[in-house]
Amino acid sequence: MAVLGLVVVLAADVFRIGFFADDFHFLDIARRVPWWAAIDGRFGLYPWFRPLSRELYFAVVAASGPAGLVVAHGLSLGCVLWCAWQIRAVGLRLLGPRSAAIAPVLFLTYGMTKFLAAWASGFQDLLALLLSLSAIKAQIDGRFRRAAVWAFLGLFAKETAVVVFPILVAYGLLLGPAGRRRSWIVAHSAALAAGVAIHVIVRTTWSGHGVVPHVEGSWPAVAAALVRTVTGFVGGTPVREPGPLLLAGLAAVAALVLVLPAFLKDAPRDDPHRDDRAGLSGPTVAFLATATALGTLPLVLGVGRVSPHDYYAFSAAPWSALLLASAIARLPRAAVMIVVASMAAWNTSALGYRRVDLQSPRAWEFRRWDWPEALRLSAVAKRLQNDLRQQVALRPDSLVILLSGMSNGCFFQTEDGPAARESLHDSTVRAFWLYAPPFGLEPGHFEILSFNQASKHLERHALPLEVRKRLAAVALAAGEAPASWALASYGDAVDNATFALAYARAAAALMVGGIAGARPVLARLGVPDSDRAAARLAEAEVGRASPLYQPMVHMLRSPFEPGTHLTLGRALWSGRHWIPAAVELRIAATLDPSLFRERLTLALLMTRMGQPDAARRDLQALAADAAGTPLGDEARDFLASTTHSRVHARR
Repeated sequence: MAVLGLVVVLAADVFRIGFFADDFHFLDIARRVPWWAAIDGRFGLYPWFRPLSRELYFAVVAASGPAGLVVAHGLSLGCVLWCAWQIRAVGLRLLGPRSAAIAPVLFLTYGMTKFLAAWASGFQDLLALLLSLSAIKAQIDGRFRRAAVWAFLGLFAKETAVVVFPILVAYGLLLGPAGRRRSWIVAHSAALAAGVAIHVIVRTTWSGHGVVPHVEGSWPAVAAALVRTVTGFVGGTPVREPGPLLLAGLAAVAALVLVLPAFLKDAPRDDPHRDDRAGLSGPTVAFLATATALGTLPLVLGVGRVSPHDYYAFSAAPWSALLLASAIARLPRAAVMIVVASMAAWNTSALGYRRVDLQSPRAWEFRRWDWPEALRLSAVAKRLQNDLRQQVALRPDSLVILLSGMSNGCFFQTEDGPAARESLHDSTVRAFWLYAPPFGLEPGHFEILSFNQASKHLERHALPLEVRKRLAAVALAAGEAPASWALASYGDAVDNATFALAYARAAAALMVGGIAGARPVLARLGVPDSDRAAARLAEAEVGRASPLYQPMVHMLRSPFEPGTHLTLGRALWSGRHWIPAAVELRIAATLDPSLFRERLTLALLMTRMGQPDAARRDLQALAADAAGTPLGDEARDFLASTTHSRVHARR
């Protein structure tokens, strides 16, 4: 009951956290795809296959309707409770009643435990740990086949559970019966081989999946994360507010109720459990230290493949808790009571619920995955969800929302907008970043919402005509044709009919659909239907006296000749009209990709215009297309220098 009391203290804050980050993706899939169709993981986040902790878990949550959040937290807390109970059981067998009573207190007041219990997607780590602990408990009890089954299932909660197999080996070699080694070796080898085989076979059925993002390895970051996994057993600054202080007091009482019986009387001589007053045996110390080290391997070995987040070492938490508990258990009885109650109270208060000041710029910046981040992301997600509901309460079917100015640290907008669909309870809605939309959006069927840095709210994007012209041209120059089309189509019919926006749509159509795609758009503009039309449009746009007049007339008469665009581009360049000049270079290079020199000039111009990503894309393409030529070498060298500069600046 005392363990349950600590879980209830944990739940008091956990139930105040909403869905955030990856939760929206998994919920969206669970609502739109039947679980039996999604169970193979192809709709999850590539390249992970975790059917037990993702597809089945979120299917249950989604099926719970309005109670989904309560169900999600309830399942996670149930998992935490079972983990704590298994830690106690393992502690009894390996260490004795005193350490076995202290270790669950340490685990339940551990910072990462609370974070993963609060984050619905953290169920993956919790279930993986629970199945791993169940496997080890079964191994200690001599039930090797049951241990193999639990370990096998752990592989389908999260891949990090693979560390349970070497932990089982370590136990068998250090503490297990020597006469039965062959039995457990065969059972565990078969389970591991079967699990790996299923993972490999399932992945061969995936098609059209994503790619693993490149992560630059950082050993200092790994070292810092490892330090936090240890120091996480002692919280930071307490929250001096009535709620957290009350919970801290309740946690201290529950910890004493759990620990005190183990210290009131000596263990009977026929007690089957160890008496941990005499200290740890060498093999037990070696096993716990080995298990702790093995639990950190997902964090350590993941460097360069995944970012070094603290929770990747969560598999080490039970073993480090047992080690720390065994050290505390050797203190005098009164000291143990004081230390355990104080740690429970301090950690609970330090992890108390804090209201997030969403007007602070820091509230919109990501730091690291931990309990304060759960508070921040939950508050951010709730605000953005409310903003969406207010801004697009009245909307057509299949609305597309384009978002601008919002920090990536919100972890709200991903892929085609699962968070937007969840927020609006509308499966037809899609959402994209403003500069990564689908091509060909129709006026009236999409909305642009921008994040107001002053109010810290999403608002309808008010774009004056001149601003839209400039943004559409910049997007064209950067090669972002879908964004240019959207910017040139977002407004009333009168504004959209202006030459600049109509020309931007035609250029975007050319870049996406080639000449065949551009012809109907040009036809609506009236080009080319006659020489007179070209002259009339040029005169209206720049005037007959302008040095741009003749080049523009020639371009409009032959809009699919790259040379006419180059001529106009040079005239614009001479007049220091950098953005229109870049647009003409982009169109010319689209019509004739063999214009290597012009493509290099365009990349350099993108750098000058503050478009480093566009410049890098252009240089990469040019280095490949012109490989083995001086221009290709020049593009490659310039690309290397810009990449080096970005890495140096980031460090």
